[in-house]
Amino acid sequence: DCEDIAETTEALATFFRYTISNVQEYVTFSDELDNAENYFTIQRCRFGDKLDMELEMENEDLLEARMPKLILQPLAENSVMHGSSDDGSVMEIHITCWEEDGHMILELQDDGKGFEITRTDLNPHKDRKKIGVANVNDRVQLNFGREYGLKIDSHPCEGTTCTLTLPKLYADTLSQQPE
Repeated sequence: DCEDIAETTEALATFFRYTISNVQEYVTFSDELDNAENYFTIQRCRFGDKLDMELEMENEDLLEARMPKLILQPLAENSVMHGSSDDGSVMEIHITCWEEDGHMILELQDDGKGFEITRTDLNPHKDRKKIGVANVNDRVQLNFGREYGLKIDSHPCEGTTCTLTLPKLYADTLSQQPE
């Protein structure tokens, strides 16, 4: 299947370029979705058709909303790496985006294994398995304050939902913010 190899190789190259270039910059939600799609293309090489991603948006203007780079892909990776079932069933990841009270809400929900939540903090020093999601939460809170960040809801055998609250920012809004 040379076509699959070519698609995966292109996705991998694009994924690496996105990951290492201008890490401190704000990107559009559309850029983050493209990067997540490249990640899923790479993972489909590993999992085949056992991985499916859907997107639901109430307002397509949110595709141009700005956010710190590398926010969505680590959440998707967490779902794939920790939620994939061993029984060969298809894992579905559903990404939903909406506006609420002047905020942008991103929700990534999977129908994977799920887990028992024993605490609500995302401290990577306590749990080395949660470094990626803790990093996302810390970066969002450092940039925007404690009212923003990540909440995780999970139940064994029912899947996991990561809900990320961000300020709704656009390119013109960012240029007005003090440095």
